[in-house]
Amino acid sequence: MRRTILVVDDQPSMCWILTKILSREGYQVKTTATGSSALAIVETDEVHAAIVDYRLPDMTGIELFQRMMKKRRRIPAVLITSYGSPELRDAALNVGMRAYFDKPLDVRKFLGELKEILGSRTD
Repeated sequence: MRRTILVVDDQPSMCWILTKILSREGYQVKTTATGSSALAIVETDEVHAAIVDYRLPDMTGIELFQRMMKKRRRIPAVLITSYGSPELRDAALNVGMRAYFDKPLDVRKFLGELKEILGSRTD
């Protein structure tokens, strides 16, 4: 079964890049630009992990993650951002996000972390 990854980023170029990278690794990818549309996808589609940008037009990536957890079983999420800081990293990990990456992404580390996250799922 192909795993489905939800990419939530308001930059079309980032969605395109992540779709290319993840598709080459054998993942099915769904993309969206807002938190509200991501919540709709999570409600109707099977999603195995989410890659979430911190700054979205309608909420932060951390807020999106917290809302996703209220709507559905636990979906592992990775926060990505161009506006990183140690405090933001700590905040993301403290709410239960599985990983944090500054943009531009180190693709090898990013994919390694994603594979580890998906391999450790128990649901």
